[in-house]
Amino acid sequence: MTARTVEAIGAARVVPVIRTAEPGMALPAAEALIAGGASVLEVALTCPDALEAVAALAGRVPVGAASVYSVETLEEAVRRGAAFTVSPHSDPALLERALGMGTLHIPGAATPTEAVAAVRAGAALVKIFPARELGGPAYLRALLAPLPGMRLIPAGGVSLDEVPAYLAAGAFAVALGSELARREWLRDGAWGKLREAMEDLLARLP
Repeated sequence: MTARTVEAIGAARVVPVIRTAEPGMALPAAEALIAGGASVLEVALTCPDALEAVAALAGRVPVGAASVYSVETLEEAVRRGAAFTVSPHSDPALLERALGMGTLHIPGAATPTEAVAAVRAGAALVKIFPARELGGPAYLRALLAPLPGMRLIPAGGVSLDEVPAYLAAGAFAVALGSELARREWLRDGAWGKLREAMEDLLARLP
C-alpha cells in the first residue's frame, strides 16, 4: 500500500493542500480540485472538518492528512481513511508508528542532516519545509546534488509559477497550499475558480 501511494504522489507531481478555518469547506474544496484534475491531495488537520473530509474522500483518490503532530492523531487519520500523513517536522515516533501500521508518513526537514536522518529512519518521502524561505528551487537543486535519488517534496510558499522550476530541480512532487487553494476562494465557496486554477496549473506542466 505504501509503495502504491508513493507511486501515486510521484505520478501526480502536484499535491494540493487544503487549509481553511471555515467549517464545511474542506470537502467541497477537495471536490473542486479533483474536478480540476488533482489525483492526490492533502487536507490539513487544522481544518475544522478535516477528518470528515478525509473519510469522505478515502478510496476516491489518495488523500493525506497534513499537520500531524501526535501519534494519536496519526492513528485516527489512518482509521478515517488517510492514505498518508504529513508533518512539517521530523518526529521518530510518528514515523515508527506509521511504519508499524503499514502506512506512509512524510516527515518535514530543512537541512541535509534532517533529510538524511528521516530517510535512514525509514521515510520513503521527505517534505522540504519551508521551501520558499530556504531558497526555493535553487536550494532544492543544491540539496539534491550530493543526495541524488532522494525523493523530496518542497512545500511552503511555493508559487504556481515556480512549480515547473521545482520539478526541473529534481522535486519528486510539489505541495501547494494557499497559493493554489486560496483562502478567499475557500471562504467564499468559489469552487469554479479553484477548479480552473487546478486545470491551468496542470496544463502548464511539462
